[in-house]
Amino acid sequence: MEKGSTWINVGAALCLVAACVSIRSAAADEGLLARITAYSDPPDVTVSDQDSSDNSSTNSSTTCTNCGEATTDCCCGACGPPGRFWFRDEYVGGWIQGGRVPTLLATSPNGTLPATTPLYGNATYNGGFRSGNWVQGGMWSDCCRTCGVQGDFLFLGRQSSPFFASSDGDPVITRPFTDANTGDPTEQLIAFPNTVVGCVSVTNYNSFAAAGGALRHNLCCWIDCCDKGCDKDCDKDGGTGCGGCWCEQNCSRLDFVGGFRYYRFNDNLGVREQLTSIDQQSGIPVGTQFNVSDSFRTQNNFYGGEFGLISTRYRGCWMFEGAARVALGATQQIVAIDGSTVVSFPGQPTAINQGGILALSSNIGRYTHNNFTAIPQLSGRIGYRLTERLTFLVGYTAIYWGRVARAGDQIDTAVNPNLIPPPISGGPNRPSFTLHNSDLWLQGITLGAEIYF
Repeated sequence: MEKGSTWINVGAALCLVAACVSIRSAAADEGLLARITAYSDPPDVTVSDQDSSDNSSTNSSTTCTNCGEATTDCCCGACGPPGRFWFRDEYVGGWIQGGRVPTLLATSPNGTLPATTPLYGNATYNGGFRSGNWVQGGMWSDCCRTCGVQGDFLFLGRQSSPFFASSDGDPVITRPFTDANTGDPTEQLIAFPNTVVGCVSVTNYNSFAAAGGALRHNLCCWIDCCDKGCDKDCDKDGGTGCGGCWCEQNCSRLDFVGGFRYYRFNDNLGVREQLTSIDQQSGIPVGTQFNVSDSFRTQNNFYGGEFGLISTRYRGCWMFEGAARVALGATQQIVAIDGSTVVSFPGQPTAINQGGILALSSNIGRYTHNNFTAIPQLSGRIGYRLTERLTFLVGYTAIYWGRVARAGDQIDTAVNPNLIPPPISGGPNRPSFTLHNSDLWLQGITLGAEIYF
């Protein structure tokens, strides 16, 4: 798993390099490679003796003497819509890699034991399509748009795979597990003819969210304004610097972003039974009710720094954006396991015991673990400028998060029956807790709009 994560991180780094190379290639295609002037020396200026006294004022207003000769002055700020503030709102239709769940419920089509047909579990859940929202916004500190700040919030809605079943004994419903004393498969009855009737429900859901804030700085840019030439005043003609012909822009820029990143992934899995004894021959009074529950909850929180590159190209009314980022930091994994059994005997006080079936005194508790994590994020967008300041966007985003704790992975299906309430001594401490990690892939299609003001 760690080897796979290393290759993912190497791939992310190569994508950052490719993004920087792509902008130079775009410039070369237009014959404008020589015009990439980020942090370049200012153009030579010939000053006569007559104008030497005005030298400082002349240099303070460097402009594009020829259309396409971008500098770090305001002509570079002409690439893209005018305005220092921007806001982006996108619908996200995405998928999160599903989580594996062991067999929690079983049935027997012919009404005999053992029940070997999985009713719930032995499958992957919550890997389907879900909807969410991604909001981004920021501001530039200067009209040339060389430095700025930005922030974003992303969430994908909860996806759930619930289950409910009830039976008067036919069909058979059981909770299968392995007897830790003998190693043989066994089961707890939920519904069986002339023995017990009942119902069972399963809750299984997860959710994802992310937030971040970063500084943004322009590394390099080139601009071929239009045939009307560049204006030295970046606020003239709406700030385009192209005499107002924004729909004829042909420019690119490459920006560095660095800041803080937070990711959160929660996964929850629970089983709840309601049983009633109807066995006349057993030692349990008829009508005795059992409420049994097991709960497995995991929470993964990532805190770290994030850096990357954003490459943007404007060509006429079209906009193309590619971004590659990687976040480095710590993932805090929290696992909470709980269980209970409530027994109501006819005409007697209710008895409450700790422990269910798969959550017993041997593994109940709250466990925390931290590990170093690298989380790469790749995204691409194509936009069409409906107006000078409003752009329609469609794109794709992928995020890889290695080493997350998922609820189904924390279940130990080997159980010492002596620990099932009411517990008695003897046998191993099973089920036990051992932290198990999984990889998490997230990918989604984005659809939205961006506005500058």
